[in-house]
Amino acid sequence: MYFSGDFTIELWALSVDTSIPYPRLWSVYPRTSTAVRQHFIELAVDNTNSNNVYLGVMGMEYTAGFPASQLAGQWHHFAVVRLGTLVTLYIDGTPFINVDQSGDIGDGTATLRVGGVDPRAESMSQWQGNIADFRVVQGQALYTG
Repeated sequence: MYFSGDFTIELWALSVDTSIPYPRLWSVYPRTSTAVRQHFIELAVDNTNSNNVYLGVMGMEYTAGFPASQLAGQWHHFAVVRLGTLVTLYIDGTPFINVDQSGDIGDGTATLRVGGVDPRAESMSQWQGNIADFRVVQGQALYTG
């Protein structure tokens, strides 16, 4: 799976356990280990260091400034949107991260995983909670600010 133009990836999520170090809401990782950091995109939570939601894109991780503690016991809407070269993370309709990213994200071997599971560290990345209304829309940025 890869994203070459505009796209939207969105879901609703509820966390019930914040003891997992790096739970992923979703991720797209290539199957080849040498390409993992260069061609990935993920939405995850850092429950150990920054205690924040973060967006990982093409080898870089961007902290949202949305405390992980706010996820527990309450539903939140997350949308990652690319319009042109701008990738934006929206949480509950508010833009938290803007990243300039031209070119393809992912590659022909990449797999979409909903609910986490970083292939490098499965036990540390499984989402603990509920995910609803997950969808991927290729070719359209549904939220633009």
